[in-house]
Amino acid sequence: MTIDKAHDFINFIVFKEKNGYLTPPEIDMAINQGQMSVYNTLIGDWLDKNVIHNALNPFRVKKDFNTNGRLDKPADYGYITGLYRNLYDDETGLNDVRRIIIYKEDELSNALSSQVRKVTEDYPIACEMDEFIELYPKRNVSGYFTYLSKPIDVKFSFTMNGREVIYNPNLSVHPKWNDIHINKVLFKALEYLGVPLSAGELVQFANAATQFDNQTNIKL
Repeated sequence: MTIDKAHDFINFIVFKEKNGYLTPPEIDMAINQGQMSVYNTLIGDWLDKNVIHNALNPFRVKKDFNTNGRLDKPADYGYITGLYRNLYDDETGLNDVRRIIIYKEDELSNALSSQVRKVTEDYPIACEMDEFIELYPKRNVSGYFTYLSKPIDVKFSFTMNGREVIYNPNLSVHPKWNDIHINKVLFKALEYLGVPLSAGELVQFANAATQFDNQTNIKL
């Protein structure tokens, strides 16, 4: 869904419920709060159940690396989901991909001194810090890591022609959520705007908004 359709939907409900109107920056702020709330809830579910909800698929990122032991986190980094190294197998003549186990900082000392799973160049380990990921032993390593990026702040770009809002799609920043999941973000945004709705009301308004504009792409 584009940001203008998201704004149309929220203003549609706000007008129905409160007979009011919100400015684009007010709606942007609510959507950004809403999407972070939904994102953090889904991350919490993943950490508890070890299953990534498909609502997070637009935020999956794969990034190659070649490092001597330190991986700086990208600016959009949210949570790491996997770390792998490329290793050439002399016997088969093929490249092998091996998963690198990531330890917490308070587990690192025991992991480095383990005699059961010794840390070697072929079997390195890693530790996640606040701003980077450290690999041990500190040797030149190539591979890739996968992570969930953070939602980017949406922005409804516009100019004013008197009292008329002129939407600029080219300078706007649109939500990354799939259409089938954006409704959760918009409904959460409505909560922040002081328009709490029951499950029945959500269905009613979503259907009404779809009839109002069949391009809204609101799905439940």
